[in-house]
Amino acid sequence: MTNQTIDLLSPADLYRKNYTHQLQQTIDAYSTSMIVIGEAVQNAVDAVCESNKPRGIIKIEIDFDREKISVQDNGNGFPKDISLLYLGGGTKSNKKLKGKVGVGIKVTLFCSQSFSIRSRLPDSSWTVNIEDAYKFKELPELRIPDNLPVDEIPLEEEGTQVKYCFPKTKELLKEFLQEVIDTTLPKGIDKEFGKIINNVETNFSSPISALVSVFLRRYSYIGDTLASMRKQERYPQEGIEIKCKIKCSHPSTYFENSKIAKLFGEEKEQIFEILPQYFSVEDSLKWIPKGKRKPSIFEDKLGRGGTNLVKTDGFNVLTFDSEEDYKLLITNKQGNPSSDIDTYRKHLFPKINAIYLAIGRIPDFELYLPGGSRRIISCNGIVTSHSIDLTRGKNQAYVRCFDLVIDVDAQLNYGKTQLTNMRLVKWVRDYINDAYVSVVQNAACEWVGRIIDDVDDEDQEGFLDKKNLGLSEYTTQKEPRDENDVIGLFFEMAGRGLFPNYKIFGLSQKNKYDCGAVIKREKDTDEVFQPSDNSKLRIIEFKVRSSEIIRDFDRGTKDSRDVDLVIAWEEGRYSSRDYAIYDIDQSKAYAASPKRVFPRASKFIYNTRQGHEVQILLLSEVVESIKT
Repeated sequence: MTNQTIDLLSPADLYRKNYTHQLQQTIDAYSTSMIVIGEAVQNAVDAVCESNKPRGIIKIEIDFDREKISVQDNGNGFPKDISLLYLGGGTKSNKKLKGKVGVGIKVTLFCSQSFSIRSRLPDSSWTVNIEDAYKFKELPELRIPDNLPVDEIPLEEEGTQVKYCFPKTKELLKEFLQEVIDTTLPKGIDKEFGKIINNVETNFSSPISALVSVFLRRYSYIGDTLASMRKQERYPQEGIEIKCKIKCSHPSTYFENSKIAKLFGEEKEQIFEILPQYFSVEDSLKWIPKGKRKPSIFEDKLGRGGTNLVKTDGFNVLTFDSEEDYKLLITNKQGNPSSDIDTYRKHLFPKINAIYLAIGRIPDFELYLPGGSRRIISCNGIVTSHSIDLTRGKNQAYVRCFDLVIDVDAQLNYGKTQLTNMRLVKWVRDYINDAYVSVVQNAACEWVGRIIDDVDDEDQEGFLDKKNLGLSEYTTQKEPRDENDVIGLFFEMAGRGLFPNYKIFGLSQKNKYDCGAVIKREKDTDEVFQPSDNSKLRIIEFKVRSSEIIRDFDRGTKDSRDVDLVIAWEEGRYSSRDYAIYDIDQSKAYAASPKRVFPRASKFIYNTRQGHEVQILLLSEVVESIKT
């Protein structure tokens, strides 16, 4: 029998499945906003930054009527190179651009029903149209001309225009807008930041224009953190002008949610400019007209251990950009720096471009920032998806009392969302934890005073106004609208024998997490009910909506690696780059033999970056099972 050989340099068609599988995995790793608009804008920003033109111009059009997107720039035209339309093809790997390799536009291409590129180069113009690329798994082939056609009606100046529309069955534009709203207004359109954009005169035609702008500035490639800290020379020299147009003739027909439709206002076509800088509290405060009460901005310097601040109604905003500044942030009241100072000096400080720190009250951050305060790592001005988990410090209550950006000089991965140097990420996280322990939590305490939960009268709900639970024999009569309601309902159900495999070993308001318990799963013996030490306990979090803990994970106030189970009334909605909720039968716990699923858990939260799973038990589903 003769052994057959395969040329590894020229793979046969049988390897197509591997390519399409890799393509699908890449698509799954991208958020809807990145597919719909983020990647095309990233390419546009890189193109104008690479060009020698004094001023960059980017035009964005989002047409909800035709389900179509257009992004045009006046930078270097898209190269006439077919390989750039393959996953993995790119020209950015050796260039000092904000991104690294142009992978993402291919993700947009292979999600599109129709996709076109028009490019004007110094000596030529070309164009290509690609149809039904989103069917890449089932199409027998997807051919384009090997000699890209000449653009008979070239762009007016050098640059690139991409236009694409998505299949209506996917509803990606609706998902994009929902991601914008979920991220910027996590508690609802009329709460927190929604009060600002709905009730203050801004430079935008409607609240939806304002939300799209702040979302792109705070959560996408557009939001240059170094530019907002005035720590980066503008390139091009005169900066980048970004104009956005939104079209939607009948929002009340397009969107089932009438509240979302109202955000569009009366104008069917809205044009606005987007400043390519990270959105901060200073920006939203500019919307408050003169004569109206608003928090003040202070720049009081920090003393050792976070001293030198006094309780004030406003924000204290500082930028740190020297080694002495970085050392100050990890120097305690006794004047002693972190024991890791030598490591930071050698490996981290030379990589830090600048640090932005704003300290204020939690309600003020939630009112003046879309989504509240964050603690992020950016790379040469570009926001990454790395979260900074603050796991140290005696008082975690002050974590949400500051908005922080630490920008480093590093390289981004293909998706332009994470650093390639994971050791640098670790040093950054360790450093920020040291800063929180030594300085920031003390400074926040001195600035805001003792934290008391603020509840507006309009946020309070009468007990009788809640929906009936529908279980007349139960002591609990109303559906949960508060975490205490969830806890009470769970324990009443447990008392009625619905959770025989759960044993609770205590609740806590002081600890970082709500509850320690043991849970008997399939094939477990009763020995699990006799834990020998705390490490044997499962960590349970109670929430009204399970999605609320994703917000905690993104903010760094809780760690998905620590939590085993979320017990909630309902699933809820919250858009995140790093976390998603799926049915339990798609989990690793369900696939294991024997199954490692907790009794009555029906969903799970999946960390798309690190693979962690947190199971979810929904009490609303338990109630329905009782009724039926």
